[in-house]
Amino acid sequence: MMNNWKDKFPKENRYFETDNGILYCGDCLKIMKEFPKESVDLILTDPPYGINLKAQRKTSKFKDVKIKNDENVNIIKKFIPLVSKITNTIYMFVSWYEIGKIQPIFEKYFIYKNCLVWDKMWFGMGNNWRPNHEFIMYGVKNHSGKLSSNNKENILRHRRLHPSKMNHICEKPTSLLTEIIEQHNGIVLDCFVGSGSTLVACNNLNRRWVGIELEEKYCEISKRKILKEENLL
Repeated sequence: MMNNWKDKFPKENRYFETDNGILYCGDCLKIMKEFPKESVDLILTDPPYGINLKAQRKTSKFKDVKIKNDENVNIIKKFIPLVSKITNTIYMFVSWYEIGKIQPIFEKYFIYKNCLVWDKMWFGMGNNWRPNHEFIMYGVKNHSGKLSSNNKENILRHRRLHPSKMNHICEKPTSLLTEIIEQHNGIVLDCFVGSGSTLVACNNLNRRWVGIELEEKYCEISKRKILKEENLL
């Protein structure tokens, strides 16, 4: 019998651990191949969209930032079959621009339950009709995936972070992720951790988590955010 829930996950590429979680540094497609089946309960992630995202303002601190693996939406086709084997529920952030391409792929592997709308309460990058929202695709592998509450609306209102406070160009507010995670039990997986907001939300809720991030600099940012939340920095 395993003494620690983390023992079933691979030891290689572990960057940081707490009692609640494991952060891996590396390619999620390679790392997840080593995960045992049915090893997580919820996936909450924001994968690359293939839209060549970049900051519009010349003064932005993210003006020269390029999201790795953002060249082609085909990465989603590789990602979804893997996660469909190890989870019952998935939430995946997706832009208005790409949802039409991704939904048919999503529906090959999951029961598409709903499309949530994140109301950012302030417009973001762009011009003309500047976007003030983002979609979150919600799906389950089978109908046993349910929410803790029967009275949740599908519009989630959380003010987006001010660019000066962001560590990653796609960083989400912790409160938004917390509202989603608290509706489910079990181990949470984020395959594209970025600056670690999902992991912080899990830690605050005392939930077990597994995170994967390709870039070491963001692994270090995530580590420091978690340690700061635990008053260890």
